[in-house]
Amino acid sequence: MITISRPTPEDAEGMNEVIKLSWYATYVTPEIGVTKEDIDLMYAKSEKGQMEAFRRRAGLSKNDDITLVAKGGEKVIGIIRLVDFPDHIRVRTLYVHPLHVGKGIGTKLWNEAIRLMPSYKPVITYPAEHTKSVDWYKKMGFVETGEKLVGQESMEKSAARLVGIKMIFKRTIERILVMGRSGSGKSILAGRLGEKFGLPVFHMDRLFWLPGWVERPKTEMAIDVEKILVDNKGWVIDGNYRRVALESRIRAADLIIILDFGFLVSIWRVLKRNIIHWNKTRPDMQDDCVERFNFEFVKYIWTYPERTLRPIENDLSRFPEKTVLRFNSQRALDRWMKSL
Repeated sequence: MITISRPTPEDAEGMNEVIKLSWYATYVTPEIGVTKEDIDLMYAKSEKGQMEAFRRRAGLSKNDDITLVAKGGEKVIGIIRLVDFPDHIRVRTLYVHPLHVGKGIGTKLWNEAIRLMPSYKPVITYPAEHTKSVDWYKKMGFVETGEKLVGQESMEKSAARLVGIKMIFKRTIERILVMGRSGSGKSILAGRLGEKFGLPVFHMDRLFWLPGWVERPKTEMAIDVEKILVDNKGWVIDGNYRRVALESRIRAADLIIILDFGFLVSIWRVLKRNIIHWNKTRPDMQDDCVERFNFEFVKYIWTYPERTLRPIENDLSRFPEKTVLRFNSQRALDRWMKSL
């Protein structure tokens, strides 16, 4: 059974072995001209520092520098590292043990690493010229840019230089769910994302409330939600409504965003919203749904974590392959939006 996880300090030796054996298998060819002696000499100089770096990064849960390993039992058989730079994400490392190439391990590593990377900047890599990795990256959706990167230093024995082919991958976002507390800014964020990616925006509140704050049967609402998912290639849907086609929304989504702002932030924003839309209806609501603020609504906002968020988190736990971004502050959200 193959598992994908963050490495531990004990995995450093296995990671180092995978990379070294991969270099032997990949670069010691007539086309590239690197020799086994070249690699041995290079490792003699850098192996100690590389091992220390592996141990230092192992176990870290950083979102801007993600390292994962693939294991067969306790043995490391693959490694990937993605680093988030100011204007792009770089594939710094992606190797699979030569005895396990062709088993889908590289694809599993890539899919999990890119799922965990919160940034949606372009991803850049430089696979070596004349290697099978170029074709593999193409299968993953990377395209060649026409640029090449020649190694600054020659190999010590052969004097060969590796030539990297610059390839780029742009992540697509076509189906986005936005959930969170009332007053957290779900509708505003949904509108911004819709504008950013040219996607239609659907507000669950607008589907549920009929004019004059009349509740609509949730069975009817679920039919409309399912129709939205089928009829639209892309969309942004904001709102919780756990009992209204939530599983279908989760299955269909490329990205799920949870705005987990505190109670005071949400209350302040609801009060501000009431002042701005005093005696009026918000754009994301049906006609004659004039803004209101009462004790029941305050209680609804206060009990959100246990009443709604925890059950939704349990639902999401059944879909570990989905990309879920959780923001605890407006600053973090704004920083992410700027990265798009």
